[in-house]
Amino acid sequence: INNKNFYITMRTTKSVYLFVIAFILSLVPFAEIHSAEPETVETQENESVEVQAPASPVVRRSFRSSVPSNIIKLNFGPTWMLSHVETSQGEYTGTLAVALTAEYTHYWQGGIGLGVTMDYSYFYFDYDNELSMLYAAPTFSYSWRPARKLLMELGAGLGGVYYTANSYSNDRNRTENDFGLGLHTRFGVEYMLNNHFGLGGEVNTLMSLYPDNTYWLKNRASGFFRMNIVTGVRFYF
Repeated sequence: INNKNFYITMRTTKSVYLFVIAFILSLVPFAEIHSAEPETVETQENESVEVQAPASPVVRRSFRSSVPSNIIKLNFGPTWMLSHVETSQGEYTGTLAVALTAEYTHYWQGGIGLGVTMDYSYFYFDYDNELSMLYAAPTFSYSWRPARKLLMELGAGLGGVYYTANSYSNDRNRTENDFGLGLHTRFGVEYMLNNHFGLGGEVNTLMSLYPDNTYWLKNRASGFFRMNIVTGVRFYF
């Protein structure tokens, strides 16, 4: 009986051991599956991060076709009255004076631009007669870039001129003010110091016409023609 009980006990113990071992072995795949899930998620997340949309092609324009979108020009320099001017004191041709100009132009692709031009000049003919002219007009222009730092421009516009003439002859002060029609042209060259500032020069012409004749300027009906050679600063943006 004792041998039989010992045999039964050993057989039961062996069965328990086998059951425990089988249970442990059955947990190994389950543990591997659960331990692999974070790695899979992490790998998928990494893969989703690494996958990127194809970069769009970068279009590089040649500097020759690239003109700043907006340009402001401030100029100062001499101006010549090329017309024959007759006042109460005499006749004058080629009188030298001072001119100030301010210009703004917006450019589209291809160098075509539209802006505004302002021009002020002051002439002193003799001790008794002086003349100031203020001109403003919309301006059409074309600009191109022959070199990386060099800009060139052609422009023209039609606008209005307001002039003031003062005469102090014969102890009498006479002042005249009037509006006229003006046509201007310009040719300019400028050097770009960087993407925002530059230096340049221009040759400008202005033809102004007035509705009638006056005492002070006996040839005013035929108009005035003058030319500027001015230099100044440029602002690009």
